[in-house]
Amino acid sequence: MTPFIFPDLGPYAVEILSAYAGTLALLLILVAGSVWQGRKTRIRLEEFEARRTTKRQKSTENL
Repeated sequence: MTPFIFPDLGPYAVEILSAYAGTLALLLILVAGSVWQGRKTRIRLEEFEARRTTKRQKSTENL
């Protein structure tokens, strides 16, 4: 098995590695933001459904 060999990036190593780091950071921010927004939306939906169920139960009791 050959060991991991890092390619020679030449004189542009800093620029290339910083571009990879920036891209990775942006992807992580996007994924974290999507997860956070999804959780927030799910909580709001659960609250809405709970209110809707409560209203529906009250309306059927009045019949």
